[in-house]
Amino acid sequence: MHTLKRKLSYLILGQKGGKNRIQIIELLKDRPYNLNQLAGLLNVNYRTVKHHIDVLLKNELISSSKTGGYGEVYFLTPEMEGNMDIFQDVIKKLTDFTSSKKFFKNIMEQTTDAVMIINEDGDVYFWNNGAKKIYGYNEDEVLGKTIPIFPDLGTYEKLINRIADGEQIVAMVAELRHRSKKSIDVSLTIDRIKDENENIIGYSIISRDITERRRAAEKLKISEERYALAQRAANIGSWDWNILTDKLHWSDTIEPMFGFAPGKFGRSYEAFLDCVHPEDREFVTDRVNACIEKGDEYDIEHRIIWPNGTIRIMSETGDVFRDELGKAVRMVGIVQDITERKKVEEELRKKEVEMTAILKNVPIPMILVDGERRIREVNDEAIKFTGQPEEKMIGQLKGNGLGCLYSLDDPRGCGFGPHCGICDIRRTVLDTLDTGTNHYRVKTQITRENEEVIDILLSTTLLHVTGERKVLVCIEPLDSGSEVGK
Repeated sequence: MHTLKRKLSYLILGQKGGKNRIQIIELLKDRPYNLNQLAGLLNVNYRTVKHHIDVLLKNELISSSKTGGYGEVYFLTPEMEGNMDIFQDVIKKLTDFTSSKKFFKNIMEQTTDAVMIINEDGDVYFWNNGAKKIYGYNEDEVLGKTIPIFPDLGTYEKLINRIADGEQIVAMVAELRHRSKKSIDVSLTIDRIKDENENIIGYSIISRDITERRRAAEKLKISEERYALAQRAANIGSWDWNILTDKLHWSDTIEPMFGFAPGKFGRSYEAFLDCVHPEDREFVTDRVNACIEKGDEYDIEHRIIWPNGTIRIMSETGDVFRDELGKAVRMVGIVQDITERKKVEEELRKKEVEMTAILKNVPIPMILVDGERRIREVNDEAIKFTGQPEEKMIGQLKGNGLGCLYSLDDPRGCGFGPHCGICDIRRTVLDTLDTGTNHYRVKTQITRENEEVIDILLSTTLLHVTGERKVLVCIEPLDSGSEVGK
């Protein structure tokens, strides 16, 4: 008996279609029927009845005449027929369960959405906890009264009339009113409630508070607009390439950056490669493939050609996203037009070359020190004066960072007692770099490689070359009696 009760509870209470199965069992209790007859009596299609019959047969609640075809009829098994009291008990529990007002209320209280039912007179019949939380009204404040959440009665009546005329309102964004009079953005769904004769007896109003979601969407929109503005200001664009579909999304700034009118770019990887200068195309594809296949860094510079033939220089950085199996699925990055920056760098490079040429021809010992306190250039006079070959002087570091006039393995180290002069050079260069003072003049002494001590006038000049500060050091030999710099 217990097994039969479990079967009935599962097939009637625990599965969709329980109502149809109840009707089939009740019909077969009185007499056998075939599938077509049952379909007609239940007012459902043949396939639906066949499905329910198969389920009941499988669970041994009904039997078949096994004649096949139209003449095959179905009837209750002896066990089922002899235990109809258990069947009726299961049906009663289902009826009591689903018809209970408490059951209905419990279901409605399990949602965080506001669920409200309005009767045919326009008064509130049901108001769940979700409605209380969203709109601030307690149940006893609204039941039996006109719903208070609409901005005005006219707005409410127009919506109800639209529903009554057969229109559907599903997830409509609306601005309704809280008990405190503040506005609330909601997603609103309204539908008709009908009786068994299809007469409208009320309306269900379901709403979800989307105030925070809309605020977040507005903030995101503002953020995206600011990001787009920043991209335009910096002449930077972002791109997102779906490797699997070959769809390439460009930000609005990239099309004009590549010389295209809005909407004229092909938006694929191949279309991008068509823009790349033919001499740079293989380099770009090699770097892209290395990033995808090996995970190498993608940080490159390359040329592109506009449709009108203009050549521009681009800087690109990107990274690859992979699925759980490690397969590359997306590549995203940014691109910047650096053409003008490259022009400036080239001009600065030319100026440095010109300055180096001038430096070489000046008949006074001169040394050029960079911002890292390394000797970058020495002229022939400085080489002759110090007695050091150029390769020993360029880039040499000593002490706290200034290139020394002597090699790093010099056993005498940084100082030469009272006749060193190197510390004076170092201190003067550091002062020039650190304070930005344009010009220093210091009288000191220097010991040459052959240990000859010579009085010198040391002067420094601050320069701005190729985007960095450098110091030009001039060494002038002095007669021992000179008063300069005292």
